[in-house]
Amino acid sequence: MLAAAGVVVADEGPKVEAPETPVVTPEAQAPVGAAGRMVRIRHKNSYETMYLHLRNYASGIRKGAKVTSGQTVGYVGSSGASTGPHLDYRIRYHGNYVNPLAHKFKPVAPLREEYRNEFNALVWGFQLALAGPLYIFPGSAGSPLKPSPATSNR
Repeated sequence: MLAAAGVVVADEGPKVEAPETPVVTPEAQAPVGAAGRMVRIRHKNSYETMYLHLRNYASGIRKGAKVTSGQTVGYVGSSGASTGPHLDYRIRYHGNYVNPLAHKFKPVAPLREEYRNEFNALVWGFQLALAGPLYIFPGSAGSPLKPSPATSNR
């Protein structure tokens, strides 16, 4: 059941951010056992999220610290009994693990009118970016392609 409770994301280094909730309490734990470096965040309404196998904790993250929505809590890594860099993300509701992709979360309040124009502008920008072809240039950040010797001196 635990395997179904986590969503795996590859590549070492990307930051891990606290989910969209108000103030929460993380419990940063030393790299002990299979979980490696782990942050556990207790949310209101009986939810708890866990982020396992972290490379490092973000600055200021320690047991009992308060974090806010979107704050970086750690970085993807391969600590503990991990076979490679990934994020093991788990959710517990009333103490029981739930599948974050299948769990029926309670609806949240709609976006307030004062934020709607900014939100729509962001959505439009993403839709525009996703509508066209994706160009990957050799040697650019994140490119899996290596520059050829003929172009590497440019």
